This record gives sequence, C-alpha cells and structure tokens, in this order.
Amino acid sequence: MRKTIVIAVVSVLTLAGCTATPAVEPTPSPTPTIELGPIALSDEEAATRYLQIVCQGNAAQNVFFDAVKAGEDEFLRGGDPDPATAKAAAAEWMRVSRLQVEVLDDSYFTWPEIVGEQLVYVRSSFIALISPIGSMANDKRFEDIYYTQFPERTSEQSSAAQEIRYQLKLDADTVKSCVDYEAALDDLHTEMTERNVELAKFED
Repeated sequence: MRKTIVIAVVSVLTLAGCTATPAVEPTPSPTPTIELGPIALSDEEAATRYLQIVCQGNAAQNVFFDAVKAGEDEFLRGGDPDPATAKAAAAEWMRVSRLQVEVLDDSYFTWPEIVGEQLVYVRSSFIALISPIGSMANDKRFEDIYYTQFPERTSEQSSAAQEIRYQLKLDADTVKSCVDYEAALDDLHTEMTERNVELAKFED
C-alpha cells in the first residue's frame, strides 16, 4: 500500500509540472574598460589639464570684454548700444565658468600636491564670477552691463593662477600658452560625463 501511495504522489507532481529546476549560471560581472580611479596626475599631465580647463574660460572672457568695448564709445557719447552681443558673450562666459568648476571638482583625478591649495583659490574665483556674469546675460540695457561690479579678488586668488603656472612649468603668457586649447574644456567635460556614466555601472 505505501509503495502505491508514493508512486501516485510522484505521478501527480509530474502532471502538475513540478519538475526539477535546472541550476542558473550567474551572469558574469562586466569588465571595466577604463581604470576605476582615482588617477594621480603627473606634473606634466597636470600642466596639460590645467590649460584645458582655464584657456576656454580666458577666451570666453576676452570675447565678452571685446563686445563691451565695441559699444563703449557709443554709450559714452550718450547712445544706447544694442546689448545683444555682450549678453550672448556673458552667457557663454557663464556656461564655461560653470564647466570649469565641474571639471575641477572631478574626483577621478588627483592633482600634484604642489598646486592643490592654489587650485582651491582658482575654483573660488570661477564661482565668484558666475553670479555677476549671469546677471549680465539677462540685463536688458547695455548700461547695466557696462556698470556691473565684479567681486574683488583676494590676494590669494589674484596670485593663484600664476603660482600654478610656475609650479607646473607653464609659460606665464596666458595668450601664447593657450594656443590650441581655446575649446578644450568642452571636450574635457564631455569626456568626464561619459566616463562617469561608464563608472556608474560598476558601483555597488
């Protein structure tokens, strides 16, 4: 009788589809295609990266002041220059300043200790500019742009950029040393964004 009951139970389970489940092979973890970081920059790498960060900002600033200068004579003679060009230049300068801060804050890279403190002052200078140039980008009159007050820089902020250039053996001439780097920041920021997306795949 017991043997008959066991056979009957097995038959019922088989008909109900209760068969043994095959073992599932674990999905292999993706292999990183880039170093997980942080990456320590050599002095030479830091020098190149510094130019990639600052030169586009210098160019955007020069375009803005050239736009203001172009309308200055008319304004000082009592005219009312069209502020459109200066507003657009201010908007671009603000955009670039924000990118500079974001790239400086990229923890994937660590900078040489000899410039670490000075980079803090450079970053604070970028931050301080964002508000006034943002206001100019939205001003409706050339007069408002012309009389905008920029924040005073501390002595540390004023000397930081040249101190970094000295420590990293970069040319003190901010024009000559920036040749070929005038648009490098956009590429650097895109690279950072794409890398962060890739690295996010390997986070716990």
